[in-house]
Amino acid sequence: MILKDLVLAIALAAALAFMPSTARAQDTAQQLNALVAEADAATAAGRHHEAAKYLGQVLDLDLRDIERFEVRLMRANANLRAGEAKKAIGDWRGALDIGAATPEQEDAILHTIAQIWIELNDLQAAEATLAEWPVPSPKSEAIAIRIAEKWIRRGNESRAAQFILPLIEQGAPSHDALRVYLGLLLLDENYPEIEAAIARFPEQSANLLNDPDYDGEFAQPILVSYPGQAARSGREGSCTVYFDVSAKGRTQNISANCTDDAFSRRATNTVGEWLFLPKLVDGELAPRTRVDTEITYSLAN
Repeated sequence: MILKDLVLAIALAAALAFMPSTARAQDTAQQLNALVAEADAATAAGRHHEAAKYLGQVLDLDLRDIERFEVRLMRANANLRAGEAKKAIGDWRGALDIGAATPEQEDAILHTIAQIWIELNDLQAAEATLAEWPVPSPKSEAIAIRIAEKWIRRGNESRAAQFILPLIEQGAPSHDALRVYLGLLLLDENYPEIEAAIARFPEQSANLLNDPDYDGEFAQPILVSYPGQAARSGREGSCTVYFDVSAKGRTQNISANCTDDAFSRRATNTVGEWLFLPKLVDGELAPRTRVDTEITYSLAN
């Protein structure tokens, strides 16, 4: 879930405490506590638009910076749960502008904002958010990898490389960074560079390509298209597709076991266009056999 890391990082529920100071009028404190109680009740009942409205009224009160920061975070969560993703982003940005966030909170908030932009397929906004990161972190790296994967899906490998190459050049790349990098090289059929990467990162390459639980890492999946006749008749189903992977990442010997034969040809054709990472044997790329993957055809998607 997008908010999981953010909630853990800021521990909002534990941090929020509205205690009237001697300088604050008693009636303002009563308004504040009453509105927060209303917002909590609306949230518990699943009325998230209503919760956001009450929290907006709280923001109209005379608050300290830390209180305003916390309420902004609360309203961001309410707006996101209400399906108002862009309003939520506005609240998270407003919270950052207050200047009360710790480095860990800023890291978590930027990660959440970027994740939402990616889900909204606005890669330019996600890239702009990535550029704001004050210090690189595992969360910023995860966003860079997701952006690269999106660009690969759109067929823009050169754009994807702009986000992956810095992660490779800094040394000791993560599993996902190396996976995407090798996938880009396979797409470009740049086998000398693949050999160089394996030689440079032998341990990481072995862990990536020879994991005993490995069931085929995508180098380049494409979007699964729905068979037109099945879509028109409202039919849904799923396929288990079996195949081998050549040393160059190409799928071979493809067969499909589908719940409905209407999906068999489309499933095998789809997997026929995919690239997968091959095995690594004695430091060399080698074929992978008896790989399988699941494809689900759902009209809801």
